Amino acid sequence: MRLQLIEHKPEDCPFKTVVVDITHKCNMECSNCYIPNRDIPDTPTEVIEEFLYKLPKRTNVRFIGAEPTMRNDLPELIQTARKFGHRPMVMTNGLRLARKEYVEILNEAGLDYIYLSMNGADNDEVYRVLDGGRFATVKLRALRNILTTGLGLHTGTILVKDLSNTMIRRQIDLVVEEAKRLGIRFDTHPTYKRLPPVLRFRNVGLLGRNMGEESVLSITEVKQLFESNLDLTWGQIEERSLSGVTSYETPTKDHSFILPYKTEIGTVLVRFIDWSLDKEEDKYRGRMTQDGTVVSFFSHVKANEFNY
Repeated sequence: MRLQLIEHKPEDCPFKTVVVDITHKCNMECSNCYIPNRDIPDTPTEVIEEFLYKLPKRTNVRFIGAEPTMRNDLPELIQTARKFGHRPMVMTNGLRLARKEYVEILNEAGLDYIYLSMNGADNDEVYRVLDGGRFATVKLRALRNILTTGLGLHTGTILVKDLSNTMIRRQIDLVVEEAKRLGIRFDTHPTYKRLPPVLRFRNVGLLGRNMGEESVLSITEVKQLFESNLDLTWGQIEERSLSGVTSYETPTKDHSFILPYKTEIGTVLVRFIDWSLDKEEDKYRGRMTQDGTVVSFFSHVKANEFNY
């Protein structure tokens, strides 16, 4: 049965964060892609511009794809979002970000921060299984370029049973090691002192092109994974997590959390959300539709799996 979606005109948008799908093209074939349809044409530039213009207040605008860097006019779209007073972000697999010049172009266009998918950290075997190739070297170049440019940094890592046993710890260590190599301290750097790097982890989902239920961690296994990787008990994680942090879209509740985690060069934020759960209406994230309206993100993903 098709879900009933509540559509809002862009000028009535109730969401603080809005996801804008700008292309369905991609240069990867990931095993767990919730936007697997590659046949849909790119969203017209004028539709995106009109939507951004009509949003009633400053909004966190997430440009996504499939892979948004496949659009040659991505810098111009970032400029448009910034011109209308929004905070533009790009969610990317990072392959094109291995060129420092490209990262600098995005930065100069007014990009606020980058969400870099790093499902395997620096482990090529994990990338081979999850993302269909050996991408560790390219991902590390992208990470280095983001840090060097001083853009806000979010990383994204999918947790999969029997594949991600050490991935949380390795992701933290990797970001810290790269920053240290560049002489960056998160507690003094102009960007990262204001907004520490956010290392996002999510349970593997069952939407779109998925890896099957056997790959999904139970919440008990998730807790054990974070406990062993962070050397903290689940009670300590809950106690130290931020509560009611709307600036990061989702307040601490249920099995989601945002944990300030101290490292030798300053704090990073460890973020978890469980995509294996049956999401209720998302009150914090919206998604632009092909018609230029806006709906709840998770509801729209579930309702349109292979059709958007």
